[in-house]
Amino acid sequence: MRTYSQVLFLLLFQFPIYFTAFAQCTGWAKTASGEKENSAWGITLDEQKNSYVAGFYNGPTTFGNLTVNDSGLFVIKNDSLGNQLWVKTFPGSFYEIFSFINYTAEGVYLATTFDSSATFGSTILTTSGNYGIA
Repeated sequence: MRTYSQVLFLLLFQFPIYFTAFAQCTGWAKTASGEKENSAWGITLDEQKNSYVAGFYNGPTTFGNLTVNDSGLFVIKNDSLGNQLWVKTFPGSFYEIFSFINYTAEGVYLATTFDSSATFGSTILTTSGNYGIA
């Protein structure tokens, strides 16, 4: 009976301690604020655990120290501690769909749907139909 009690003690009290050692915790959280709808659609990590967050902003929106007044897509890079390293905005008439973000050694890749036009740096994409894919 004593051996059964010892095994039961181990099962009930020792194993839960082992499993809670692997629980995830959040060390930081960030926000972007604006007057209208803003949405984050995807996140990816690089080898240094920097995060890239992609989404859609609508109207005046503040990302850390950067305020933008138009509408479009955004990509924010944060380091592993949550410090914002940079923000890239891509103004355009987007259909609010950010389908994909992925990091590779060559860069960050995005996929989205846009309506009429989209600007990526010095490249302006237009569509002759209702929507385009970039």
